[in-house]
Amino acid sequence: PTLWQYLNADRVIRSGQLVREYPHDTCPYTHEEMLAIIQVYAKNIIAFLDKEKPDFVFGPQVAGVGTLLLSHIAQKRGIKTLFVMNSGLEMITCVSERYNCLTGANEIFERDAKLPLESVPRYADARALVQSFRAKPTTYSRANDNPLYRSLHRSDQLRFLLPSQFLRSISWYVKMVWVWMATPGLKHDYTTVHPWWYVWDRLKRKVRVARGFDDLYGVFNKEKPYAFLALHFLPELALLVHAPFAQNEVENARNLAQSLRVGMKLYVKEHPAMVGYRTRAFYRALLQIPNIVLLPPQIRATDIIRNASLVATITGMVGLEASLFGKPVITMGNVLFNRFSNVRRIHAQDDLPSVVKELLTTPPSNDDEVVRFVAAILEDGVRVDITYLWNLEWDMQTIRKELEPYVARIAEKISYA
Repeated sequence: PTLWQYLNADRVIRSGQLVREYPHDTCPYTHEEMLAIIQVYAKNIIAFLDKEKPDFVFGPQVAGVGTLLLSHIAQKRGIKTLFVMNSGLEMITCVSERYNCLTGANEIFERDAKLPLESVPRYADARALVQSFRAKPTTYSRANDNPLYRSLHRSDQLRFLLPSQFLRSISWYVKMVWVWMATPGLKHDYTTVHPWWYVWDRLKRKVRVARGFDDLYGVFNKEKPYAFLALHFLPELALLVHAPFAQNEVENARNLAQSLRVGMKLYVKEHPAMVGYRTRAFYRALLQIPNIVLLPPQIRATDIIRNASLVATITGMVGLEASLFGKPVITMGNVLFNRFSNVRRIHAQDDLPSVVKELLTTPPSNDDEVVRFVAAILEDGVRVDITYLWNLEWDMQTIRKELEPYVARIAEKISYA
C-alpha cells in the first residue's frame, strides 16, 4: 500500500546498518533522496525485465530495496519467482514461490487435508520427526549449534586478544585500509564500511562483552508457570519485511508481560547471535518490567519451551519449535506456521490480554495438523543445510555435491526437469 515497505526492508538505506554495527540506527539520506533511490531502482529493474524477458527469477531472499522491488514487479508481470526458504526443520530447505511462506508445502497440505492421517504421504517420517524432536530437539541448521559460529561465553568473545588472533586481525585491518584507499570510488559507495567505523563499532562490542551481562541474568525455574519470549537477531529480513510494525522488542515484552495471569513470569532470552551487540541499557529497560526474568543465552530455547505455558515470538522459528511441542504460540508478523490452530498472530497490541487468556484456557490441540504440515514439508523440501554451506563450508566440491539435489528441485519448480 505504500513505498515505505521497500525502504524499511533495506538496512543500509533506512538505518545505516551493515556499514555500521547494530545498535547504530541513523538514516544517511533525506526523505527525498530515499524516494529517488526507489525510483532509480524501479526504473532499472523494469528496464532489465523488458530487455531480458526472464521466465523466472530466483534468489536466496529479499533483503533490500532492489530485491524486494524485483520480486514484486516480477510477480505483477506474471513472472515466476523462486526463493530459498529454511523450513525450520533440521536440514530441510524448500524452494518457494513466495518469500513469506512455503508455497509448495502449503499446496501439499491443502491437497492432503481430507485424507486419513495414515494415508498422508511421508506420514510415518513426519510422525517420527516430531517424536524425535520432542525427545532430542535440534535446530534447523548445524551452523546454529557450532561454537565457532555462535560464541556465547566471555572467553570466546575475547579470543581476538590472543597473540595469533590479534596479529591476524591487524593484518586483516591493514588490508582493509589499503583496499579502501587504493580503490577509486570505493569510499563513496553506500555499502562500503569505513575502516574507522569498522574498528570503533567492534571495539564497543568487545567492551560490552568484557563488562559482561551476568549480573542481569535471573534463575530459570521450570516448576512455576511461565511464558517465554525469544528475542530476535537484528537487523534481519524476519522483522524488516515480515513484521515492520513490531520491532520495538522492549514494548513487545512489556505488553506481553502485562497480559499474563497474576503470578506468571515472562522469561526473556537473547538470540545467541546478538550477544554483545545490545547495550546494557536495553536489558535494564526489560528488567524494569516487574514480572520479566532475563535468562542467559546459553540456555537452549527448547529447554525453556518444553515446560512453558505460552511461547511468543515476532516471527522467529522458536514458534515452530513450540508448535512441534504442542504449545500455544503468539506471533507478531507474517510467518509460515501462522496457519496452525495453536498459533495466534497479533495485529494490535490491545488484543494481547484476550488472546493470552484464550490460549491459556484452551485445551492443547492435537498433533494431527502439525504432523500433516511436517509431512508436506518433507515431501516438498530437500535435505540440504544451506545455512551451514553458506557460512561455514569452504570446500567447493562438498558444496556442489550437497547442492545437487536442491538444484534438481529448482529445475522441477521451473518445469525444466
